[in-house]
Amino acid sequence: LALGLFLVSALMGRKYLADSQIFKSPIARTAFWFFAIAAASGIWSIWQSNSLAFVTNGLIVIGVMFVLLFKVVRNWAVAETLIVSLCVSATLLGIAAIVNYDGARAEASGTYDTNDLAYVLVTTFPLVLALALDGRGFRRILFAGMAAAVLVAALITESRGGLLGLIAGIIAVFWLRPAAVSAKTGSMGRAAQAIVWVMAAVAVAVASWPMLPASARERFASMLDLQSDYNMQEESVGRTFIWRRNLTAVAKRPIGFGVGSSSALDLQLGGRFKTAHNSVVQITTELGVLGAILFLRLYWLAWRGLGQKIAATRKQVASLHCQVAGRAGVLLYSLRASLVASFVAGFFLSQGYSYL
Repeated sequence: LALGLFLVSALMGRKYLADSQIFKSPIARTAFWFFAIAAASGIWSIWQSNSLAFVTNGLIVIGVMFVLLFKVVRNWAVAETLIVSLCVSATLLGIAAIVNYDGARAEASGTYDTNDLAYVLVTTFPLVLALALDGRGFRRILFAGMAAAVLVAALITESRGGLLGLIAGIIAVFWLRPAAVSAKTGSMGRAAQAIVWVMAAVAVAVASWPMLPASARERFASMLDLQSDYNMQEESVGRTFIWRRNLTAVAKRPIGFGVGSSSALDLQLGGRFKTAHNSVVQITTELGVLGAILFLRLYWLAWRGLGQKIAATRKQVASLHCQVAGRAGVLLYSLRASLVASFVAGFFLSQGYSYL
């Protein structure tokens, strides 16, 4: 659904497709070099067949979508359409997961396993939540219902990395919101509002805890006793051991081991063919030190760019374009909060090449 609406938007904005301004953007140049290194890494990959399959079936699609997004999204109407379509798609995924929930960790058919689904839902949740908080009338009710569906579905995936990303995203929404939608809110006022909202969220979480499935409560509670967790104890499959082995190997081979090769490297190093479950470690392992720098730079440039847009939008709130500027502020702070959720969840999941 999101892809279909995106293609419609692309056709509506096709007059921009011939624009050659893309390489004037720092984030576009960084993305270009990131894609180039990922594609070239197949040459020195330790699992060349898988690297080639990923480049032809995944990386090219991601690259094309990035270029189209960059060229087509030239106004707030198109941006809002894309964000809302993403929210609707995540909601439908969430509803499907809830309807098909059988007591085991939730997933959405064969397309999204539990961790993939958690990452999509957690990254999207700040967008839905922001649209609910700043909506009016029926729109607020609609997005509140969508937020509830996405939240419940994210929780029943029982992803602990997803839970951390969810918490980070919620805090980011309540912290960033006042500064983005009001030019009059000072730092103390912003802090006070954020604290009030976070306390309300904590109260809801505490009240909802007994309603979670027993298996979810057990998995989430295990985060408070990390020393007994398999990630800290079992050398062959524990994530902290995988991270340590992979980073030690990269220290000896800084160019990385090739895109899509982290599982093969784990097997070579005595593991059980497990991926890193950490996007930063995943990218560092596969694309080397330079790939990791570019990956982190993409996050930083996105964060900084959204912040600059928010500052510019606040100055327009009192102008003749107040309504447009106000809506833009909501979209911008929600995207920034989504970026926080994406990075935190991705730090505990292998989502280095996610479409999101």
